[in-house]
Amino acid sequence: MAQRLPIGQTRDSLAEVARDFQPGLVSVIIPCFNAERYLREAIDSALAQTYPQVEVVVIDDGSSDSSARIMREYGERITCRSGPNAGACSARNDGVSISTGEFIQFLDADDVLVPDAVEQRMAAFTQGAGMVFGDRVHVDDVGHKLAYESPHPDRGWDEVGFAQYVIITNIHTMEPLHRRRWVCEVGGFDEALPQGQEPDFHLRLTLAGCPFAYSPGIVGGFRQHASMQRIGSSTWWRTDPERYMRFARHYMILVTQRSADGLTPEFSRAMAGMLCFHSVELAARGELALARRYHDELIRLLPGFRPHGLAGVAADVFGLWRSIRVGGWARRFGTSR
Repeated sequence: MAQRLPIGQTRDSLAEVARDFQPGLVSVIIPCFNAERYLREAIDSALAQTYPQVEVVVIDDGSSDSSARIMREYGERITCRSGPNAGACSARNDGVSISTGEFIQFLDADDVLVPDAVEQRMAAFTQGAGMVFGDRVHVDDVGHKLAYESPHPDRGWDEVGFAQYVIITNIHTMEPLHRRRWVCEVGGFDEALPQGQEPDFHLRLTLAGCPFAYSPGIVGGFRQHASMQRIGSSTWWRTDPERYMRFARHYMILVTQRSADGLTPEFSRAMAGMLCFHSVELAARGELALARRYHDELIRLLPGFRPHGLAGVAADVFGLWRSIRVGGWARRFGTSR
């Protein structure tokens, strides 16, 4: 009996609009939920693109603030729709279904694009490319740049493969410019995922054979704030303690079912590494019982797993669980990142 995906609610109906587009047009799709404080800045950044062929599509996902009114202020300069709250992934897919561009740029309502974001990646699009991605900066609540360095210039995918890279490193929603055909072919974003949508989406694109290219340069600002329920600001270990174990299982089943190579040792190691990272994170927060569950899950997944570098040496000497506890202690008291 075939394994069933524990997560999975993509939109097959997008196939109907895959080839219905205006050549050269870029659709900037902005899902919005109670983002009145930032929405104008996001829309204005999309309208200010130096690339001449841009349409802006804003989907209000059941906001209870003034977001819908702000959208209407733009009149015919943007296309907007409102509906009941169904989540960001559903709103993004709604945007794809009513957009008309050959290319698609996703932009969250609290983030911003730099003026030449579309132009720089369109210039890098070859005829065969399905996705071109760039870099992001992190900005604070009022738009000031924070200390952050994009990992993409190091081209980590050359070493680990793109499937592992999109899960471990994560390509943020705004960073890629997509060819419409590929977004529709994989059914858009998974509407059953409350978090972790980008790694899932980009993994499915990779497994479908979508060719990618990297165009160095800043695409936009990724807003860091506590008011929009970012994953980083939530106590996921209390509200959804098995989140990353569930994600690892989901990714492995996706690869098993959709990759011609099946589940490779390299991908299994990447998943074990992800679980090890979160085990250390939990140990640093004093959540030792849950940290041990993540340790046990990674050992079940990949017996004999050892992390790279000094952590691997420590695991050989003291055992993996003890080295995780030491790593958590070191992180907690600031001697390890």
